[in-house]
Amino acid sequence: MRLRPAIGWAVFIGLSSIIAQALPSPVGTYYFFQGQYFSKQGKYESAAEAYKKSVDSDPRFDRGHIELGSTYIQLENYAEAEKQFQQAMTIKEDSCAACGLGAVYRMEKRNDEAEAFLQKAIKLSPSDSCAYSQLGRLYYDLEKYPLAAESFATLVKIAPTSVNYHFLAKSLAESGRVKDSIEYYRQALKLDQSNATLCIDLATAYSQLARYPEAEAALTLAVYADPDSIKARSFLGVTNYIRGNVTEAMEQYHWVLGKDPKIAAEMLKGYKEIAERKNELGNKKQALQNEPNKSPAQKGAL
Repeated sequence: MRLRPAIGWAVFIGLSSIIAQALPSPVGTYYFFQGQYFSKQGKYESAAEAYKKSVDSDPRFDRGHIELGSTYIQLENYAEAEKQFQQAMTIKEDSCAACGLGAVYRMEKRNDEAEAFLQKAIKLSPSDSCAYSQLGRLYYDLEKYPLAAESFATLVKIAPTSVNYHFLAKSLAESGRVKDSIEYYRQALKLDQSNATLCIDLATAYSQLARYPEAEAALTLAVYADPDSIKARSFLGVTNYIRGNVTEAMEQYHWVLGKDPKIAAEMLKGYKEIAERKNELGNKKQALQNEPNKSPAQKGAL
């Protein structure tokens, strides 16, 4: 009859031991949670002070070092961030600490070290979304777009956010896989229609595929998301003109003219080039119609 209570106490003692190892001293725990509170409010200086008190009270508290390192990244103090992540790694090889080092090295352009630690983070925890995100951004910054696409493709399976879908789409587009990128731009857009840059990137992909009605729709959404975006309005004006919507194109031109005459001049230059191209194509079409005796292959050559 005493067996069950004995087993219960054994489990309780085991859990207590695990918790004791995970958390620092009572003082360290207090400052750790205080650091989290300040961090959530964006008060990173105060958060750093609290986390430092936490690890000072218990230097073996690896999670405290990791959070302090992450806070130093927010403060762009990469030298101190590196020290904290390295300290955490000496206590325990942790994927978050390895990812933190990878992120620091990426920002410092220490690319080989960044890649090594991010790969290590993935090996330590294959489901670590942070490591795939940082590795994808590293490859993207290095213009290794196919590798970036691989990292982001894995990332969206773990963390299907708008930002992650956007990075995947951009990586595919930059790899020359514009058609494949559309699906992921649209996934990103489903999750966030307030991102004007995302809408512009989607429109750019549609334009590269000569899908101008869809490009126009995406740019209209971009202007709705950010009415003051000169880029969105100038791109929309050009797309309007391509589609023959001259009145709408001129409306965007006049708006841009009031904000940036130089860009407005480029818009007019673009309108002129589009008109000339349309005239050229029209002349070729007319030439085909005027020469009925030519073979289809000869006509296609025009």
